[in-house]
Amino acid sequence: IAMTTSIIDDAPMAFLRNLIKRGQKHLRFIGVTGSGLNIDMVIGAGIVSELDTCSISLGDFGPAPNFQRNIKKDNQINLKDNTCGVMYSMVQAGVMGVPFVPVRGLWGTDIFKNRRDLKIRKNPFQKGEDIIIASAIKPDVAIFHGIKADKFGNTITAPQRDDLMLAQASSNVVVTVEEIVQSKLRAPEPSKGTFIPGIYVDAVVELPGGAHPGGCYQSYTADVEHINEYI
Repeated sequence: IAMTTSIIDDAPMAFLRNLIKRGQKHLRFIGVTGSGLNIDMVIGAGIVSELDTCSISLGDFGPAPNFQRNIKKDNQINLKDNTCGVMYSMVQAGVMGVPFVPVRGLWGTDIFKNRRDLKIRKNPFQKGEDIIIASAIKPDVAIFHGIKADKFGNTITAPQRDDLMLAQASSNVVVTVEEIVQSKLRAPEPSKGTFIPGIYVDAVVELPGGAHPGGCYQSYTADVEHINEYI
């Protein structure tokens, strides 16, 4: 299950709460490229067996408490650390349909220790040079919460996000939105929203308040009291 970076706002929180209620266990989550309240909540619910991400934090609210407890106590999650640039390239490889991508951003780190999807190989085009080969990220399902969608699946989410790229890389895409509109949506200016064409969307659910206790772009702000109680 993959989601794009969300520290507090614009995450599919209602979807995740229902996933928890269904009693699903041993799920692999991917946070592209970072994670926040969304991932911390599912960790606390005990449904995460593996987490692939570059960072996890609640931003101004501080460290992610359930993640911190897991690391300090029993570390029951298989944590696959990464860097933003390398993960971004791995998702792009998933979009292109290629099995792997060459990257350079991990030299001098110990990230290789816990990742079998990263290999060091000889550069076939430069004699004597090693190169890192990273497996493509192709999630089974990507989940987003958006501002609105139409009956064709065209969706607008918050601006300046990697939602389209992740949708293109994923086998299935589910979107919850504040509103399903009757008129056909078109791509807004990049500063006003991220557009996911309906061709990449498998299911849309109208779910007002679906990002609570986080905020949703142009709809509502985060519920600070609720988040402080969560912490």
